[in-house]
Amino acid sequence: MKSDNQVLDDVVVIGYGSKNRKSLTSSISSVKKDDLNKLSKTSSTVQDMLGGTIKGVLVTQNSGEPGATMTVNVRGITSPYPISTSLTANNAPLYVIDGVPMFVDSNALNPLMNIAPNDIESIDILKDALATAIYGSRGANGVIIVTTKNGRKGEKATVEAGYTLSIANPVKVFEPLNNQEFRSLQEEILRNTMDAYNYDMANFTMTTQYSMMYDPTILMAYGNFEVDWNTLVYTKFLGLNESAFGKENINWEDETRNKNAITNQYNVSVRGGSEKTDYSFAFNAINQEGLYKNDNLETYSGRLSVNTDITKRIRMGALLSYSYSKRTSPSQESIMAPDTHPWLVRPDLPVYDENGDYTRLDKGSLYFMPSGYVSGPNPVALLNRKAKYESDQFMGNVYVDIELLRNLKFHSDFTLASYNYDNSYFSPSYLQEIWVGSPYYAQLTTNNSKYVSTSINFRLDYNYHTGKHLFGAMAGYGADRSRSTGGTNMYQGFPNDDNLDNVGSAQSVLMYSDYVAKSGLDSVYGRLSYDYDSRYLLEVSMRADASSKFGPRNQWGVFPAVSTGWVINREAFMEKASWIDNLKMRLSWGQTGSTNVSDFSFRQFYTSSQYGESSSVKLQDLLPNRGIHWEKTNEVNFGLDFSFFGDRLYGVWMHIVIPMVHWLLLLIYWNPECRIITII
Repeated sequence: MKSDNQVLDDVVVIGYGSKNRKSLTSSISSVKKDDLNKLSKTSSTVQDMLGGTIKGVLVTQNSGEPGATMTVNVRGITSPYPISTSLTANNAPLYVIDGVPMFVDSNALNPLMNIAPNDIESIDILKDALATAIYGSRGANGVIIVTTKNGRKGEKATVEAGYTLSIANPVKVFEPLNNQEFRSLQEEILRNTMDAYNYDMANFTMTTQYSMMYDPTILMAYGNFEVDWNTLVYTKFLGLNESAFGKENINWEDETRNKNAITNQYNVSVRGGSEKTDYSFAFNAINQEGLYKNDNLETYSGRLSVNTDITKRIRMGALLSYSYSKRTSPSQESIMAPDTHPWLVRPDLPVYDENGDYTRLDKGSLYFMPSGYVSGPNPVALLNRKAKYESDQFMGNVYVDIELLRNLKFHSDFTLASYNYDNSYFSPSYLQEIWVGSPYYAQLTTNNSKYVSTSINFRLDYNYHTGKHLFGAMAGYGADRSRSTGGTNMYQGFPNDDNLDNVGSAQSVLMYSDYVAKSGLDSVYGRLSYDYDSRYLLEVSMRADASSKFGPRNQWGVFPAVSTGWVINREAFMEKASWIDNLKMRLSWGQTGSTNVSDFSFRQFYTSSQYGESSSVKLQDLLPNRGIHWEKTNEVNFGLDFSFFGDRLYGVWMHIVIPMVHWLLLLIYWNPECRIITII
């Protein structure tokens, strides 16, 4: 029942291996079990558990939509190019889930949702270039290593089940104007407009050409004025035109928001093991309501892992996971016009007109058209849009570990990942913008994509310990291949807005497209480490990647890194300073790279075009760049880790140097209970 003050001896997961925390010479932060247990009760994804818990990791909530991803930046932004350049989250870190790397696409449902937070054993964040360089191009923006819980040998089967109920409401909401406030604002606008108009008339010479622009009848649609028709000048404002304003007092936010949105989260797990085998099975389900009406997300996922000792020298294991997500929503934020946001719609109009139909909003002013010429749907009507998102993800990993010789191990693994995404968006005819005299139709847009990747790795690990000397070496080779396909189609004209909204009921096709993209990455990597008496530390790593995105002369990128560490408190002259528990100086330099460009950007592409009834192809207007190559970042990191008085006062002084960026941090913590020691 005594407190454990040896947290600094914890094992930390690093790239392609693990290491004792006190011998680290790089910047690695961890979220341990105590914090994970607390965070798992209020989190639904891995990303939820990172916000505010790790220094140097910025988590931004992009959207309140169910299943939406978050933007995670580890030590800022490395690439200046926008997401549209490569269609990926170009500054997002690499996630390594039980040894399997994956990126999170910010434009689709979050694949990390197939991992229940209470199934996570530990989270380690690799920050500086030394820690991330071993992952080469994939680790340029930091690496987040997630290890899930597993069974233990000789442990009886244990069953855990949990249920979490969450209720969500916006922390801050807009307070739109009520009817009286809206009318007062319109009066002020009309008065100011009248004064500005009269000023222009007094300072400019009117011509026949300008007389159409200075038409005093325009404001009369909303206000009553006295006008001198000889000079076309307003002489007096008589108040609002009551026929242009309603008597309702509608708060469109209240009409569209889903108050007390409920999230149900279920999880069950079975873990155990025999003398030679350990196993783990976990199932997770989430049913989440959105903050707006008619918005719902369902996610179901399962993970199975088995590890067994074939012989004393051979160990094999497999990890299988599958998840399915389905979301129904009335909105697509990317195409939602600003004038239809609930907090921007005038409050004096009713939700329904006298015929029971949805009241339409006058949008003529947006197009500089007379009142009533163009109309659009109100926010409540827009809740009838039908957006459906479905995705399923499968990931399988098998590995084998063989002890070839004493202290020499061989590791091989193969990973297959498949991610399918389908989206359909149907907008009924009465939700279209209606122009007087122009036809309007219901529209359907469909999107689908499929991403398949394979990865194979071979690695040798060697460790040798003699006296006060500890040597370590690692060398490996990896090959990654990926293929993505997809397409987008748009249809128009449907006989019924409620039921006949499928592709087969469409009257015409407005647009169609598809794509196929392939890419590959070959890698060789290695690491050497030396530890003398846990006092002097040295580590050197190197990775070389060859990417298919670049031309033959620029495919290879080499990313070296080196670091040193000096544990000062182990020196003889520090023996009398018993109040110092740890004092370590570390210095590292490393280089990382990024393939933040589109596939095969060095080649000239063709694009399709339509000429009358026939189709053809032509050269794309984007010129090829045969000189395009790796985007590289150099980083120097100096740190001084310290802990005093029985690990009660601890922290780090750190100086980070990246091109054009210098960070100087001093982080100090006081922990009177001495439970958790955190190194930044």
